[in-house]
Amino acid sequence: MKFQFRSDMIQLPGLRYRIALMAIVLTTGLVFSVFSFSPAVHAASHVTAQGERCQIILAKLQSGEQTSRVLSSQCAQGNQQLLAPQASALLMTWYKDINYNGASTRIYGNSGPCDSAGYGIPNLGAYGSSWNDSVSSFKVWNNCYYTRAYTNINYGGTCKRYHNNVSWVGSTMNDKISSFWVNSDVHYC
Repeated sequence: MKFQFRSDMIQLPGLRYRIALMAIVLTTGLVFSVFSFSPAVHAASHVTAQGERCQIILAKLQSGEQTSRVLSSQCAQGNQQLLAPQASALLMTWYKDINYNGASTRIYGNSGPCDSAGYGIPNLGAYGSSWNDSVSSFKVWNNCYYTRAYTNINYGGTCKRYHNNVSWVGSTMNDKISSFWVNSDVHYC
């Protein structure tokens, strides 16, 4: 936006000069206030969009198990803090929206990072905010390079394999995932 100050405005007598000067001051103030408050409005709407955040701590699979036992589960709203568990490895984070946005849940492994057996999550609907059929994107950490997502609980239905972080699970799986399995190496559906 370009401002131009005309010298002929200064020569206006009394009232017209003050009105013109006031208009310039108000316009300048309005422009600066819009630019200075825009980020704050955006930040506030971003916090609201994030919604509920949850975390789940899973036990390592034991021989013959198909499901990682849940050791703890908790959720927080808004600015409430969730403390990351000590001696646990962050495995994955689910997001309700694409590009890692919206409500989220962090999954931790109490016995360290993913290995070949990995961690099995048989029913997303059992964890906060009704996660069943709600995941649109996810991130993985700590050797959890490979993920299998299923449309049914207990690893049933349509299965799709992913490698590393996924900013959108695709139209086949978007808002249809009911169970996950994360591993350090490739396992086929």
